[in-house]
Amino acid sequence: MLTRKELIAMRLYEFLTSNSEKLNETTKARISNKETRDSLIDSLVDGTVFSILESLSDLQDLKEKEFWEQRESKIKQLRESGNFTDQKKREIEKGILEGIDETVREQQNMLICAGLPQPLFKQSLDSQELRLQMFIIQFILTLRDIYEDQQK
Repeated sequence: MLTRKELIAMRLYEFLTSNSEKLNETTKARISNKETRDSLIDSLVDGTVFSILESLSDLQDLKEKEFWEQRESKIKQLRESGNFTDQKKREIEKGILEGIDETVREQQNMLICAGLPQPLFKQSLDSQELRLQMFIIQFILTLRDIYEDQQK
């Protein structure tokens, strides 16, 4: 029987192979680095990162709902007061986007502190970095059965 580390390594190889067309060459090079790959696998063995990721996903769902309700409430208040303009609506939405950016940075920081390797995961709002991070998160979520099997 394979160890959890071996299972994760095998799954990572399969995931990278089946999704390679989604990655640009720079990202492929970063993920293909053996030291970085090994560091990623090591960070996932005990299941802590997976658990944190699941919790962050739940928190993100709540935060998104909160941001939406906040937006709707402020727009409703503007309309009721007769002060609604497209400019004020854009200001509300800009504030919410800034809140979303802050949430992203907080989540990135938590995942870095949990042990995800910095060559793959760092605090950034750069679209390429975010795509790489989402790719890594997608991979981690495919490991659910590995962690569930070990908990039984």
